[in-house]
Amino acid sequence: QQLIDTAWLNKTFGKYFISAPFINYGYQWYICNYPSGFTVYNTAGGGDQYINVIPALNMVIVMTGKNFSGDNRNNGLLRFHIMQSNPKFKSILLKKTNKILKSDTVLETSFGLSVISRDLFECGLYNESIKIANMVISRNEANYRLYLRNGMSYYMLDHQVKATESFQKSISLNPDKTYLE
Repeated sequence: QQLIDTAWLNKTFGKYFISAPFINYGYQWYICNYPSGFTVYNTAGGGDQYINVIPALNMVIVMTGKNFSGDNRNNGLLRFHIMQSNPKFKSILLKKTNKILKSDTVLETSFGLSVISRDLFECGLYNESIKIANMVISRNEANYRLYLRNGMSYYMLDHQVKATESFQKSISLNPDKTYLE
């Protein structure tokens, strides 16, 4: 039995405000259209309480917590790792990646490509992560994090020279090295 009217749900998940490059805001819901090919509907409460609905994975993630310190840096990472545990995740991510790599015209922004590269890296798909990251590098729009991730990917693939080059480039773009702490 449906408890909430479909028309209301459609309004709830409407896009009324853009809050980030791929995130829109509806009625108390964030609609995150990740460049990796996933849409996540997310709502949040105080103290790190979250509901995440990921239709493509047939998944709902609910997190309850009592974290009122304001430090919620790990929430996105935790959500990502839970999503990654779904067998469909890599399949959808690789489908999106292959579409980009086979295309003559890449419409994804450098930010979007960086997100895809990160997701590929986190899934252990190092060759694919490097290919996508190199697309951003070829546009001269890479930052130190992208070079750092490329260095880690090369390292995982036992390409020490390329790993070292990427690490050195990362350090040159962020000389204070705060990310190494």
